[in-house]
Amino acid sequence: MDMHVHLDLYPNPLYVVEETSRRNTTTLCVTTSPRAWLATKTVLSKYNNIIIALGLHPEIASSKQKETQMILDNIVNSIFIGEIGIDGSSKYSFSFELQKSIFSKIVEKCACTGWHVMSIHSRNAVSSVLDILSNNITTNIPILHWFSGNKTQLTQAIDLGCFFSFGPAALINSNSRKLVSMIPLDRLLPESDGPFTVINQKMIMPWQAITICNYFANIHHCDIQYIHNQFIKNWDTILSKIK
Repeated sequence: MDMHVHLDLYPNPLYVVEETSRRNTTTLCVTTSPRAWLATKTVLSKYNNIIIALGLHPEIASSKQKETQMILDNIVNSIFIGEIGIDGSSKYSFSFELQKSIFSKIVEKCACTGWHVMSIHSRNAVSSVLDILSNNITTNIPILHWFSGNKTQLTQAIDLGCFFSFGPAALINSNSRKLVSMIPLDRLLPESDGPFTVINQKMIMPWQAITICNYFANIHHCDIQYIHNQFIKNWDTILSKIK
């Protein structure tokens, strides 16, 4: 399983897609813009175990803002939405208000068009993301990708019904490990965030996301298969809400 990966952005995407389809039972391929979603969906539609999510990445909100209406128009055609969200890093402070506006419109539209699963970017912007989600949570299922908020924000996100996706690279940092250990197992999912994530100077591959089971097995004193089965149950729980 890999619940957040950019398959179209690997240097050798066709090879990675073929291997991912062969090795993974389920892969959520997020996209960075509506046009990228259309192109990726066209190429990868034959892979039944790869889901293509409709996205507009906050880091490129300013350069892709003309595609805002395009993503809003296509939400009705896509149950899975991502990557969307807000980035509060200083590098993207110039577009912070624009990011908030776009994210708010997307979440509101999702809430009006039935159940949607959303893979959400919230780096340095957790409060803003949760504020927007809290007003539009009824028929939305948020998965907070690589969550890095504080304990209070984590509690708020759990109370909102959020799920959380993490990859092996997220657990290199001790603060991240401490935060992740506080998340209930029934809210967790594996991700790679490839090709942007590098471990031991190598890009992580989608079929390596599941190695996160090793970490959770250790901190929860159970076997790896138990964690793996729990991830499957969590995904099944999400899917049961949208059927």
